[in-house]
Amino acid sequence: MPQIKSISVKPYNSEWLKQFDYEAQLIQSHLNTHVITIHHIGSTSVADLAAKEDIDICLVIDNLKNSLALTNIGYIFKGEINLPLRYFFSKNTPFSKVNLHVVEADHHFLTLNLCFRDYLKTNDDARLAYQQLKTTLANNPYNFERIEGRFPRYTLEKHAFINTILDQAGYDSFGIARCTHYREWEAYYRIRNGQATAPTSIPWDPNHPSIKDPNHFHFVLLHGTIITAIAHVDYGEAHKAMLRALFVDTPFIGKGHDDYMLAFLKRWAAHHRHEIFKS
Repeated sequence: MPQIKSISVKPYNSEWLKQFDYEAQLIQSHLNTHVITIHHIGSTSVADLAAKEDIDICLVIDNLKNSLALTNIGYIFKGEINLPLRYFFSKNTPFSKVNLHVVEADHHFLTLNLCFRDYLKTNDDARLAYQQLKTTLANNPYNFERIEGRFPRYTLEKHAFINTILDQAGYDSFGIARCTHYREWEAYYRIRNGQATAPTSIPWDPNHPSIKDPNHFHFVLLHGTIITAIAHVDYGEAHKAMLRALFVDTPFIGKGHDDYMLAFLKRWAAHHRHEIFKS
């Protein structure tokens, strides 16, 4: 049986802030005027919170592609992964691993992470509960298996708690993600079946070939922590992206959620030199 990697949760260490400051200054000096702001996010940014020793940084930049210059100072570009228009980089330093998230202004990734971080900073009970959850998960090495080769179970199992905190904090921004978490897929199937296939009584196949096709992208729109709409985009011919589906859940029809999602997806497709067409 292959060995499962285990990652320990360590007591808060004030050195984490110094490590962030060092990397932030390095990024600023390398990218210069392209930098808008740099934020320390994630558990290592919250005083008195135990954490894995990864330093999470969110860089807000004038243009995503300008951040690719960071590969010259040791950062490894990993792509967007699950969030459109969010670049992800990693870097190993002598002291810790750095996870660098890069967005342009007004991306929901930054809004969400600052909301969660700041709530934990000012709410002792929430901070202690989060620490206990992480410690419990970290004590089971199988929580570091990657689900379908993507995210560790450790990360996915924290999802419900994080949403509870965001609800308590009043987080209500719009955000778009690719379907990766089981909750996202469940909502995707429910909304797509309810709006598109229920009238015909022929459910959309959850094993549809497009699910694993790298040229097909399945998205959910969230308003706060509630999934309100879904979309399916197919990168077909060169520089053409077909919008195969865009459906809004019944309670949110007529409230502009489809307009927001389409406008965002057009920006995302344009970033990848594609133009969206409705199929």
